[in-house]
Amino acid sequence: MPELKNSFTKGKMNKDLDERIIPSNEYREALNIGVATSEDSDVGAAQNILGNVLASCAIQGPLLPAEKGGGCEGGDEATLEINNQIGELNSAYENEEMSLTAYKTKAEKLDEIKECIEKSEDPCGCLGEDDLTYSEPLRKYTNASFHITAIADPMTDMIYRFVHTPENDSGVWMDRIIEFNTTIPTSIPCTKIDNNIEVATKEAAVMVDIYKVATESSAKLTFDCAQGNSKVTVNKNIFQIRHGMLVTAKYSGDVVIQESDQIYVTEVNILNSTEAELTLSHRVEGDVPIGTQLFLEADRVLNFSTDRYITGINVLDGMIFWTDNYSEPKKVNIERSKLGSIVERDVVSLEYGLQNFDQHTRLICNEYNPLDYIKVSPSICS
Repeated sequence: MPELKNSFTKGKMNKDLDERIIPSNEYREALNIGVATSEDSDVGAAQNILGNVLASCAIQGPLLPAEKGGGCEGGDEATLEINNQIGELNSAYENEEMSLTAYKTKAEKLDEIKECIEKSEDPCGCLGEDDLTYSEPLRKYTNASFHITAIADPMTDMIYRFVHTPENDSGVWMDRIIEFNTTIPTSIPCTKIDNNIEVATKEAAVMVDIYKVATESSAKLTFDCAQGNSKVTVNKNIFQIRHGMLVTAKYSGDVVIQESDQIYVTEVNILNSTEAELTLSHRVEGDVPIGTQLFLEADRVLNFSTDRYITGINVLDGMIFWTDNYSEPKKVNIERSKLGSIVERDVVSLEYGLQNFDQHTRLICNEYNPLDYIKVSPSICS
């Protein structure tokens, strides 16, 4: 195929005509180019300009299991996928990126797969694992977070982002302050694998404020004793639940626990990587069937919103100060908050990728155990 060359003296985009007949002084599409201004001979020449790079990926959360992240679910998806691959193959050959022999070999294979999809009762079965290019697993908070504001600290070259994650499919509502290190080269990936766990290379969680969690019961209620408080086992978002959250519950649309009952979580016992046992502050009268939807809420600390501007923000002496003209002005000690956002567990199987970015920040007090500051209700069973 002949190579198309145009000069851009007009610098005018024309998307109405086919690229083969477009005038030489116009162009159909351009990306990241600038027209040089110079007194030398290269005046007016098109040259590359710097584009955007993905600066943050930690806020997207851990990878979901592969079976939840996509895959072929019907004939339409299978047809779309194979048509995309045929288009990519044709473009590669037209741009002289592959030989004729390789093109024919690949084209024959894709034609066979397309014919299979059109005739088979199981179109997805025609696609092998290498053909499922669209089935890469999603992350837990993909497209769920909103950027509120950011500020750079010129003394440390760090950028601090305010991120709001409202209601979403993950069942976790939270606000976060994320530190981004601009001194690390952009060529370095934003995450790496350390001891089989995905960790961030350029970002650190300064503060994570989880104010609402949706979960589901996986076992019937149990009790400490005949008159003891209730315990319920849940199997979703177990690492986001914490002491002191207010509990409400629904089953098949009926309210099982209402807000006026004033039932709180007094203890979270992680049983394994998928289940946790919650001890409640009161005895629940009535049944809480398996599959009951539980919602746990706590007071908001950061209180970000896409409907409110941050009207003033500054970094001074290792602290972030800001106000939104809605709630009280706030300040955060950066280093102390980062210490409270580091998740460390004795059981390796309870750790997961990017866990520092979606577990609530803990209060760290020098020379004192944070557990000393948790109020525990007396047990009537003892």
